[in-house]
Amino acid sequence: MNTTTASNMAEDDGYCQENIPSSIMTELEAGAFRRLCAHLRDRSDEVQNLDLMTLSGFCRNCLAKWLVVEARGISDKMKSDTPTDKQTQIVHALDALGYDEAAREVYGCGYAEWKKRHAKKATDEQMRLYKESMPMHAKHDKTLLLTRADKPVQAQNIIASKSASTQSEKVGGSLISDVCCQDVDLAHVAPSHNDKTISSASTTLFSLPPVPPVDRDMTLRLGILTVSDRAAANQYSTGDLSGPAVEQSLLQLVKNMNSDSNSSSIHCTVVE
Repeated sequence: MNTTTASNMAEDDGYCQENIPSSIMTELEAGAFRRLCAHLRDRSDEVQNLDLMTLSGFCRNCLAKWLVVEARGISDKMKSDTPTDKQTQIVHALDALGYDEAAREVYGCGYAEWKKRHAKKATDEQMRLYKESMPMHAKHDKTLLLTRADKPVQAQNIIASKSASTQSEKVGGSLISDVCCQDVDLAHVAPSHNDKTISSASTTLFSLPPVPPVDRDMTLRLGILTVSDRAAANQYSTGDLSGPAVEQSLLQLVKNMNSDSNSSSIHCTVVE
């Protein structure tokens, strides 16, 4: 029984090589890679890189680095075959591909952006298991990860265009229905570390509907509570932006209502 099973397994191992052209096999493998990346993107909060390394010896960063390594290998092969002008352009693009660009393909966004949104602080137990698993961790040749050429100007323009398009889609599309896992204020313009003003994306998202005027004077004292572990831990380099956005919207609403009323007014104070 064991002999038959082993024989069947040996035959199965060679099926793809014997029956499927290598070019099609490459497409199958590429499709599986894309599905793996999509699977991990859909589980960004649940599946941390640290846990991936502990269990399998590789993580999303490894996938990005392997993309770069494959680019180097394909580039070297194309160079050895006396490339045409078109192939020379491809070689240049492959040589200019670095970790940052590859990571964007794996994560679906820049690594720094993904880390800010989804990375969680490791527990002592997670760190212990991670360190115990280090012998099986993937190793990467840092020299291969270095870029060999500057980014083509055309590629830079395309990247900038796609980035602007993606940001526009987020602001006008699914962002409002999925605010909890997207940074509203960074979706349109990334503020500097010292910039704590509210971006135009917030103004667009929180456009104020018309409100009927009040029929008497009112005095309001409002407190704004931000429920966020990261904001409470002061993990955002810009500081908490959601609280100021709410305050700005409220005060603007009161201002609009007062300007539309001739006989009554609202006095609003936001308390700390």
